[in-house]
Amino acid sequence: MPIHSEFVEGALVIHVVGTLDSKQQKCFREAYMQDGVKTTIILDLMATEFIDSSGISLLIGLHTSMGRKLETRARVINASMGIKEILEISRLDKFFDIV
Repeated sequence: MPIHSEFVEGALVIHVVGTLDSKQQKCFREAYMQDGVKTTIILDLMATEFIDSSGISLLIGLHTSMGRKLETRARVINASMGIKEILEISRLDKFFDIV
């Protein structure tokens, strides 16, 4: 499965495998919209090879959704240097903690 999620110590961890693109839209949204109290959302991009403009749009959607819940924080972990560059160029590093 390209996207799967789990709750770990109160945080929602979303694992993205392969590419984050328009084909993953429904699965990605379902992952972060699921029920459960979450104050932290962690995007684990260890197995993510590429993010295209549709993937950037999905991340913006996540940020917009989180804006309605001011206590929610988001963090990106295990991103490759190339994906970190994409996030910085698109200025998403202003909205997500990139570790």
